[in-house]
Amino acid sequence: MRIANASSREETSLSQTTGGATGIVLAGGGSTRFGSDKLAALVEGIPLLHHPILRLAEVCREVVVVLAPDTDEPSMPLAVPVRLVRDASQGEGPLAGVLAGLSDVGTDWALVAGGDMPALQTSVLLEMLAVAGRAGVDAVVLQDADRFRPLPLV
Repeated sequence: MRIANASSREETSLSQTTGGATGIVLAGGGSTRFGSDKLAALVEGIPLLHHPILRLAEVCREVVVVLAPDTDEPSMPLAVPVRLVRDASQGEGPLAGVLAGLSDVGTDWALVAGGDMPALQTSVLLEMLAVAGRAGVDAVVLQDADRFRPLPLV
């Protein structure tokens, strides 16, 4: 896996980039294929949703969790302050969740991940933010062979 747009451009310091980023966790899906609340399922002893929240909290100034308009508030990791934002409408998909999350961001950058991403690696997230801090970069996505991955993204 490589980071798209990782060309050799002028770089800002990593601390400038990470200090200016908000983590957005998309948690508005209906878990229809899973059969129950997927984000509450335990992975390594903690709810699935907690994994991306904890990883983003390591590299971002703040974390925003985007929920569907009619869902109950899920449990949150006690060690991480999060803000909850609601999608404007139900069933509009992940891009609507990204838009809802971005509407509540006060930083220069947003690092977006799905609520069902337990394997996020801090080193990859930091590298994505470092690439985002380079002059002329508008967005950063991961590429696997010839396919771009929709999440995580900056």
